[in-house]
Amino acid sequence: MAKDQIPPQTLTRKAAAGHLGFSPERLDKLSNAGEIPYIEDAGGERRYLAATLDRLRDRLDRIPDDHLDLSRFSSPHDPLLYFLRSGEFIRIGMTRNIQQSYRQTDAANPLPVSLFMVGAGNTALEKTIHEDFKQLHVKAEWFRNQDPLTSFIQQLYAGFLKSRGEA
Repeated sequence: MAKDQIPPQTLTRKAAAGHLGFSPERLDKLSNAGEIPYIEDAGGERRYLAATLDRLRDRLDRIPDDHLDLSRFSSPHDPLLYFLRSGEFIRIGMTRNIQQSYRQTDAANPLPVSLFMVGAGNTALEKTIHEDFKQLHVKAEWFRNQDPLTSFIQQLYAGFLKSRGEA
């Protein structure tokens, strides 16, 4: 985004972290996990809207650090089904290393990428989901970020929380 297009009420990474009372590293983890939206200026620096930070502050304070550590999902043995969101698109894929998949997707994508959801899965499940939402398919593992796919992912997440006794 060009510098003249950045809204004036945005904060730099350091200022946003101070505004929330977080370390810059925690702010990065929250942003990378998709919990805090941001925009990037022309130099690739993240900028945060102060009003959004104020609105999210209470919820962000309750997110445990282990929720933000993508390494907890990585397993050399168990395949993981993941949903990565980037702008108006969602990538549905399989991996054994979510950190690597996230970094590769983020590096190859001009828009910010966030983890929408990750859980146990297999290629048959991935193929079924791809087939069930073929009307939203764009290219390869990318689908449009809209219903009924977003509702499906939210239902999966609600089921995950319920299974952990958090819903």
